[in-house]
Amino acid sequence: MPEPREPVPVLLAIDNGLSETKAFWNVAGEPVQLMRLSPEIIEVQSENLLESGLLGGRPEDNALIEIIDGRLFAVGKQARDLRGKSPVEETKYQMSVYKILATVGAIATRLGVTRLELTIATLLPFSEYQDRKEFIELLKEQLREFNFRKTPIRCKIESVAVKPEGAGISISYMHREANFKDQNTLVLMVGHRDASLLPFEEGKPLTGMGDQLGDQLGFLELQKQVVTRAALNLSARNQVRLPEYLFRAKAEPEYIQRIAEMAVTGTEIKKKVARLQEAITASQKWYISTLTHWIKATLGPFLSTVDRVIISGGTALYLQEDLVEFFSALPRLHDPDSIIWGGLESQAEIEAWLGSEIDTELAVRLADVYGLYVDTMARFPNLGPGETESATELDESEESLAVATTSEELTDTEPTNGKAKAGSRRQAKDVKLPVVPKQRQGAAKRS
Repeated sequence: MPEPREPVPVLLAIDNGLSETKAFWNVAGEPVQLMRLSPEIIEVQSENLLESGLLGGRPEDNALIEIIDGRLFAVGKQARDLRGKSPVEETKYQMSVYKILATVGAIATRLGVTRLELTIATLLPFSEYQDRKEFIELLKEQLREFNFRKTPIRCKIESVAVKPEGAGISISYMHREANFKDQNTLVLMVGHRDASLLPFEEGKPLTGMGDQLGDQLGFLELQKQVVTRAALNLSARNQVRLPEYLFRAKAEPEYIQRIAEMAVTGTEIKKKVARLQEAITASQKWYISTLTHWIKATLGPFLSTVDRVIISGGTALYLQEDLVEFFSALPRLHDPDSIIWGGLESQAEIEAWLGSEIDTELAVRLADVYGLYVDTMARFPNLGPGETESATELDESEESLAVATTSEELTDTEPTNGKAKAGSRRQAKDVKLPVVPKQRQGAAKRS
């Protein structure tokens, strides 16, 4: 089948998490797709790619990008098995750009095309969000043309929106909760790399709260504590497995044995298991104390006025009991219904869109980027996959949140001698609330 003469229009909402890149995307008028990429990313040399297998297999697992300066980066599962170096000299937002390139390249490969017209929305943690202007400029530059598995990919960018972590969940609740504007709401995201707070006073986002300490309070910080306390000396390959094993060990103690076996052998395994158990218990106690102290120090007196807290992120799920205990002790949060776990309410929606079941852990991890996707789809209904309800104007809360984000309507990225092509801008429409397709509602059951 010949490639279309015009670029294929794609709507993409992406979360470049350190534990996993998660993206909802669709071609205009086509079903919603979910793409997930493993977090590994290394810079490689062309001479080390022989027999690597990076030019075959699933594109999201074996992603190889070549950027405009000729450097090569391997992204995904295959990257962990290659000889190369972690691009530690790169800024965090540069790493996010490379992951977006890998995702876009994988989408193009799955579609069998080399030219895309992109409407992109992405989430950045607080520490990267401060550099959003530089991030957008670099993203525009790199997406213009790059190679994916030796195939040139050209992208025409219609729109780029950058929002802070937690914005997707926040916007979802603005739509769903009629009393959002009458209450003080706190959104807490705790992920693999960092923690983020988005406080709303009577529906309006508060600014000036938050500091970069949050980028040191993800699951990685807990992992570092365990490694230090248990004196774990792991190979690079086993180090990659450690986050998953630690997470699972909370509910499945046999994973502690697996971690011990990665570090020692023989009779030392039993001793290492005991030391690991002590280290995990002490590290969790330290971690929740540090996290809650940061929340109190960041929010100050506002914390005692919070009527509802929305909690999400994989690490938050890991700390569920501790966080419920902390928040339920606050003056206005005694009612269990005032502590909401973001992602649980959207699990059935995501399953209906995808036509398949997902587990609760994944639903929580997808909640923020799913909210971002739905919001972006509502703003660009001509790119959506299904029906929408009648138009709803942005309310003051959503407009205020938009002010705290960066959204640019961009012109054609192909060379135009510095001038935009006539009619090349696509303006966002008034927000409409997407409806889960009726034909899929009965297809998925809560797992």
